[in-house]
Amino acid sequence: MRAVVVVFGWFFLGACSHVHSYNQDSVLPAAGREISETREKTVWFNFNFENTFIEEARAAFYAQCQSGTVHGVSSRLSSENGVFYWISRVHFRGVCVGGVPQELGVSQGASAQVGDPLANHGPLVR
Repeated sequence: MRAVVVVFGWFFLGACSHVHSYNQDSVLPAAGREISETREKTVWFNFNFENTFIEEARAAFYAQCQSGTVHGVSSRLSSENGVFYWISRVHFRGVCVGGVPQELGVSQGASAQVGDPLANHGPLVR
C-alpha cells in the first residue's frame, strides 16, 4: 500500500521540462550592451485564456534598445509540465548597439528593428 501511495504521489507532484525551440539570429557583436527579457505563463487544468505573453516579452525586449539596433537575437521557448498545470517560458537575448538605455526615460514604444526575427510574423498564438 505504501508503494502505491509513493508512486501516485510522485506522479501527481512530478514535473518535467522541455525546450521547444531555440533560435539564434546572428553572431553577437563585440561592442554594445547585452539586453534580455524573460516572461512566463502558468496554466492550470488546461484553462488558457491569455496568449499574449510572448508578444509582451518581445515588445519589452526591443523597448530596451530605443533608437538603436539589436543584433545577435536569440529566443528560447520552453515549458515545464506537471499533471494539472504547465508553465510556458520565453526568453529573448541580444546586444543593443547604439541605443539609449530604457532607464534613461525614453518612451516605452517598441517597434520592429533590424535583427528582429519576429518582425515579419503575425501574432504568436499557442
